[in-house]
Amino acid sequence: MANTLRPYLDCVRSTLDGGLCVRNFPSQTVERHNKPEVEIRGSKELLLNPITICRTETERCLIEPSVNSVRVSIAIKQADEIEEILCHKFTRFLMQRSEQFIIMRRKPTEGYSISFLITHAHLEKMWRHKLVDFIIHFMEEVDKEISGMKIAINARARIVASEFMKKF
Repeated sequence: MANTLRPYLDCVRSTLDGGLCVRNFPSQTVERHNKPEVEIRGSKELLLNPITICRTETERCLIEPSVNSVRVSIAIKQADEIEEILCHKFTRFLMQRSEQFIIMRRKPTEGYSISFLITHAHLEKMWRHKLVDFIIHFMEEVDKEISGMKIAINARARIVASEFMKKF
């Protein structure tokens, strides 16, 4: 792992460890409903302060904790137009299959590439440290995957250009 990536991911890990202290908290307005407060924003007293962790201007993580849920939004590094297109296509592909990821949202928070929603029900079924490990691993791998796709596109473009120039 790169030396600049380690402190960023360590900071995200420790913030998630602290933010994932959620509990079962039913709705204060509707009986027998238990909706994620970070999504419905029904009461300001149930929301904690959102935390933004930035590695660069384009690569950041927003952690929005509440009493019964935590929303984690990730902005993936997009240095040029090719990376923007690859990031959009890749995250769209993942979000269309969000049922298999359980905690992934179908639509990211405004200004971010991808979002996860962790509720108290998820923490009752899964281990907290494994969820944190998954998010950190996801953040590491998505950057590697997009970089690998960009290298593959450039290599293919180089081959196509050389074949095209052989005709002349």
